[in-house]
Amino acid sequence: FDWSGIAIGRSRGVGMILNNCSNVNAAHVDARGFSGMAARVTGGSNVTLRWWNVSECGAGGILISGGDRPTLTSCNHQLLDSEISHTDNWVTYEVPAVSQQGVGTTVAHNHIHDVKHHAIRQAGNNHLIEMNLIENTLLECWDCGAYHTGRDLTWQGNVIRYNVNVNNDSLAKSRFPCAKGSSCQ
Repeated sequence: FDWSGIAIGRSRGVGMILNNCSNVNAAHVDARGFSGMAARVTGGSNVTLRWWNVSECGAGGILISGGDRPTLTSCNHQLLDSEISHTDNWVTYEVPAVSQQGVGTTVAHNHIHDVKHHAIRQAGNNHLIEMNLIENTLLECWDCGAYHTGRDLTWQGNVIRYNVNVNNDSLAKSRFPCAKGSSCQ
C-alpha cells in the first residue's frame, strides 16, 4: 500500500496510526500541529515513512516499533529522508523526536532539530541510526543526551554510525543551573 503527497495536521491526537500494518509506504507527508505525535507505527512489518516534514507537535514526533524480541525477528520499519523539529510543545521531556522500539528499525538520512530533550530514543535490539543530522537538541535539558538508550542489558545489536551532531550542548545549563551540593553536580 502506498500513500504519497498528503498533508495531515491540526488535531488533538496522533496524526497517523499504523497498528499491525505491513508493506506500507507513506511518502511526502507534511505532518504539523498535533497535540500528540505525528505518527505511531506499532507491530506489523516493512513500513517505510519517507520524506516526512514533521513539526509543531505537542508530545513527540514519530514512534516506530515492532518485531519480536524473544526470537529477534525484525520488523524492518524505516524512517528515511525526513525533517523533524519542534515536537515537544506541550510535553517538554521524555517525548523524543524519534523513538525506536522492538527489533530491527532504521532511522537514516533525517534532519532532526530544535527539540527540548532527546532527538532519538532507542529501546530493543538490532536498530540502526545512521547518516542523520542532529542539531539544536537538549534545549531544556542538560542531564540527557541527543541519543538515549539504556536500562536494559538485553538491548544489544544496535548500531549508531555516521551521524553529524551540531550544537547539542544544552543552553539549559545556564538557565537552570545545578544547585551546589546537589546530586546533579
